[in-house]
Amino acid sequence: MKKYLLFLTCVCLEANSNAQNYYISSSDPNAKDSNNGTASSTPWRTIARLDTLLKGAASVDTVFLKCGDVFRDQIHIVVESNFVITSYGTGNKPIISGADTVKVWSPIADFYQASFSKTAVNFFANGNEQILAREPDEGAAYLTVDAATNNDLQDAGLSGISTSVLNKSQVCVHTAQWCWEKSGISSSSSGQITYQTPTIRVPTAGYGYFLYDDTTYLTVGKEWKYDAAAQKMYYKSSSGNPNQLFCEASVRPYGILLGAGVSGITVSN
Repeated sequence: MKKYLLFLTCVCLEANSNAQNYYISSSDPNAKDSNNGTASSTPWRTIARLDTLLKGAASVDTVFLKCGDVFRDQIHIVVESNFVITSYGTGNKPIISGADTVKVWSPIADFYQASFSKTAVNFFANGNEQILAREPDEGAAYLTVDAATNNDLQDAGLSGISTSVLNKSQVCVHTAQWCWEKSGISSSSSGQITYQTPTIRVPTAGYGYFLYDDTTYLTVGKEWKYDAAAQKMYYKSSSGNPNQLFCEASVRPYGILLGAGVSGITVSN
């Protein structure tokens, strides 16, 4: 029995003899994607280089990310594999971030704008989550549905908002106790908006809703809005010039994305 177990161990070692370790650092001055990446002295610079490797048939044993580094990317593991993702070096644990930095802000009206090419789904300043600009402002009472169908809602209070603003807005409607539904606005008139996408449920009269996605809703500090068509981020800072803040916008949903059937991935440190 002992000989049989020893034999199995030898087979396992032989099967993994070609597996390789890879090192990645976003801060090491020696890091380049043209390196072989197989030693801490010759690391790759980006996770994109790792993704290229993982799309092939290369055998990977361990991927080392350098301590203290932030990797603003997403690891795609699309081929069935078994390997470890861990860290090397000293300092804080490495971070795979779903956010990209937003820089070079310019004042416009009573807020700021910056060019940003990726669709932002959340926004942070100095690590603190900011507020999506909306009407009414966060913390205030919601607007109230007077009547509704799957295709529109009526609210006499909408008469105070211009149709030009409404037609550029999105609406988020509380359609059931457990449900909020979102849609663009295809058209509006005094006291009524028509959805671009019908709601699944019809809200009861008296239920709440709010409007967002227009710069006119940037009225209080910490509010932000992203314009995909213009590729602009807009921000009303409560802490002065955002060029003096560390600003980040969430743009990726995953740090590590596994393809169908992929298993055996260990993440530590």
